[in-house]
Amino acid sequence: MKSYIFTEVSGSGRIELLNELKTELIRMRKSVNVFDVGRIIFDSAKRLDIEISDEKVLDIDKDLLTSLRKIALDKVQSQITKQPADFNFIGIHAT
Repeated sequence: MKSYIFTEVSGSGRIELLNELKTELIRMRKSVNVFDVGRIIFDSAKRLDIEISDEKVLDIDKDLLTSLRKIALDKVQSQITKQPADFNFIGIHAT
């Protein structure tokens, strides 16, 4: 199992690229997990009744953003453990 972290700014197509790479690797009979940390952050915030928007997510309280990132990365780590794959691609916004 190999894990890779991909960082880039919003709107760069990072997750779309990782999903295309996943498709190609599946054709080569490899198992692949793609994790969109940004999406996990938004989903976690929603479950906690915290309103954040795409445009302002990096402007929220620093401690809150740090906590949401930790929740997201803990979920990624848990899913990697539960669903082992040949490749794990973790997409996260560059900050």
